[in-house]
Amino acid sequence: MKNLQYLTLGLAIIIFLAMAFHFWGWPLDDAFEENVYAKNLVQGHGFVFNVGEEKIEGYACLLWILLLAAAIMLNLNIVLAANVMGVTFGILAILMLYKLSLLVSGNKKYAAYPPLFLASMPAFAIWATSGVETALFIFLLITALYFFIKEEKQGRGYLSAVFFLLLALTRHEGGIVFLASLVFRGIKHYRSLTTDREYLKKQAIWAAIVIIPYSLYTIWRLFYFGDLFPNPFYAKSSLSPVYGNISAMAVFMSYLAPFIILGILGIIDKKLTTAQKYLIFIGSVMLILVWRIGGWYWAYRYAVPIIPIILVFSQFELERLFSAAKKESVLKKALAVLVPALLLFYAIYPLAMFENQVEYGASGSRGTQTNYANWFNEYYPNVTLAFGDIGIIRYYTNLTLIDVAGLNNRYIAHHGFSVDYIIQMKPEFVILISQTEDNFTSLNDPRNEYIALYNSKEFHDHYTLVFKSYVVSGYYYWTYIRNDLTISQEALANHP
Repeated sequence: MKNLQYLTLGLAIIIFLAMAFHFWGWPLDDAFEENVYAKNLVQGHGFVFNVGEEKIEGYACLLWILLLAAAIMLNLNIVLAANVMGVTFGILAILMLYKLSLLVSGNKKYAAYPPLFLASMPAFAIWATSGVETALFIFLLITALYFFIKEEKQGRGYLSAVFFLLLALTRHEGGIVFLASLVFRGIKHYRSLTTDREYLKKQAIWAAIVIIPYSLYTIWRLFYFGDLFPNPFYAKSSLSPVYGNISAMAVFMSYLAPFIILGILGIIDKKLTTAQKYLIFIGSVMLILVWRIGGWYWAYRYAVPIIPIILVFSQFELERLFSAAKKESVLKKALAVLVPALLLFYAIYPLAMFENQVEYGASGSRGTQTNYANWFNEYYPNVTLAFGDIGIIRYYTNLTLIDVAGLNNRYIAHHGFSVDYIIQMKPEFVILISQTEDNFTSLNDPRNEYIALYNSKEFHDHYTLVFKSYVVSGYYYWTYIRNDLTISQEALANHP
C-alpha cells in the first residue's frame, strides 16, 4: 500500500495519545520537587528548595526547570503545562524516531515500525505524563543521534552539537552521550583529524558548541551551589549495589527481549553500517551508565531512553520477513503479518502491571500528600517536617522540609542519613513510611532511614506518634510530633 508509513505513524500517535490519556493526571512526587525549584526561581528566591535556606541543586534537569518556570510566568497551571509538554515531546520523539529509523535503513515502510512499537509501550506514556523531563530527554536524544548520523553521511554540519548541548542541560548523562559521540567520531576519522587541518577545524568548532557553554555552566554551578555534581548524585552514590542493578537490568532486558532478538537477527549476517555501529555504541554506553549509577526506578524511568535505540534495529528483520513472504508459502506470509502483530501486543501487554505501579506513584498526588498539605496549611503552616515524599507537600505549603532521602539536603547527601542530625535539626514533625499499619515494617529501601529512626531510642525520647495515614495497600504514613509540642483535638480529628 502506498504511503503505508504515514498510516503506521498515525496509528502510533493515536495509540500513544490513548495511553497518555489513560495515565493522565498522575504527576509524580518527584515532579513537584522540580515544580518547587521552578516556583522559587520565578519568585526571585533562586535555585532553592526551602525559601531562605542555602542554594542547593536538588535536581538534574535544568532545561526542564526553566520550561516549568516559563509556564509559571505565563500563569499556566504547572501540572497541566508539564503534562502537555511531556505529551508534546512524546509525539515529537515518535516522529523523530521515524526519521532516525529511515536515515539508518533507507526504507520508508519499515522505518515506521520502531515508532509504532515505542508508542505502544506503557512506560513511554507513563513518563510522558508524569510531570518529569523524560519525554524531553528522549526527544532530544533521538534528534541529536539523527543529526549526528546525518552529519557523518554528509561530512558536514553542526546541528547535532546544539541538540547534544540541550540534551546535557536536560540531564547530565546527556553530556556523557556527547563525549561518547566525540570518541566515536575521533576513532572513525582519526586519520582525517591528524592530516586534514580543515576537517580538524570543523570538528573543533562542532565540539566547542557543546564544551564551551557546558563548561561555563559547570563553573557557574560550582560557584553558585558549591558542589561539582548535583545533590542527587551524592545522595544516590551509595545506593543500588551492583548486584541489584544487574537484577533490575535483567528485568528491563527481558521485557525488550523479543525486540533485541529481532534486531540481532536483522544484522547478524550483514556488515554493519557506520550508523548501526554508532547506535550500538551509544546504546551500550547508556546501558552501562544506567546499570552502574543505578536508579532504575519502576516502569524503567531512567532506562526508557535506551528503548528507541534498540527498536531502530527491529525494522531490518521485519523487512526480510515481508520480502520473503512475497515469494514464499502462505505460512511465511502469515508469519510476516503475525510477527509485528505479536510484537505490538507484547509491547502493550504490561499495561495492567504498570497501572498498579502508577497507583502507587499517583497515590500522593491524587490524595494523601495533598491532604497532608491542606492539613499543615490549616493547623501548622510554619513548621519544619522531616520526610521522604516531600514534593507535593512543599509545593502547596510554606513548610521547611528536611529531605531524609538527601536529594534536597546537602548534609544527608554528603554524609549519609543520621538520626542524630534529624534530632539536632529539631523538626516539629517527622513522618515515617511503613508497609503495615499495626506494626512498623520499613519499605525495601537501601538507605533504611525509616528503620533507623524507628529503632532509635533517642528518636522516641524526642517524638511521639500521633496518627497513621493509609496511602495505598502496603504504604502507610506514621506521623510523629516533637514531645514539647501538643496537637489540638481538632487537628487530630481532621488528620489526613
